[in-house]
Amino acid sequence: MVRCVRWTRSQFEEALHLFKQCQAVIQRTRSRSEHAEYGAVMHNIASCLHCLGQFDDAKGYYEQAVVCFESASPSRLWVALYGDVDQRRAQFARERLIDLEYGRKPDLDKYLDGYGKKQQVTPDLAQPPPRAAEAQHATHLALGGLAGLHGTAPIGFGSPVVWGASPRAGA
Repeated sequence: MVRCVRWTRSQFEEALHLFKQCQAVIQRTRSRSEHAEYGAVMHNIASCLHCLGQFDDAKGYYEQAVVCFESASPSRLWVALYGDVDQRRAQFARERLIDLEYGRKPDLDKYLDGYGKKQQVTPDLAQPPPRAAEAQHATHLALGGLAGLHGTAPIGFGSPVVWGASPRAGA
């Protein structure tokens, strides 16, 4: 089992704030036809809320993420190469909804990579990057570098935790 850094409540709150800024940027600058990217942001907001114990709010964001992922239209080539990534993302969000239903916090030892495959959080991913990298990540997100077809969107402080996982929250 990977030993993860314990995140504090303030780190999840900061991550939540950054993802809500990303949401605002997308709403102002991008077409809603880019469902997968918007769904990734909705899922990451939900994950932060889930980790903060705000289950009712998290549920609405997870549900929005599912709708976005199910509405996405990946290219035939993408599906041929990688399968239906967006359906795997939608399923991951549905699993989080089940966790909420039972009052459980999410399993933060796993995350979905940019291809929609579950991965184990490794020690190098569990470590927060230096402050300069945080600012660079926030700028990248604000400029539209959101969980696109071939990348991962960070949650919190740069862990490539795409569809809602991150180092385990503090007790």
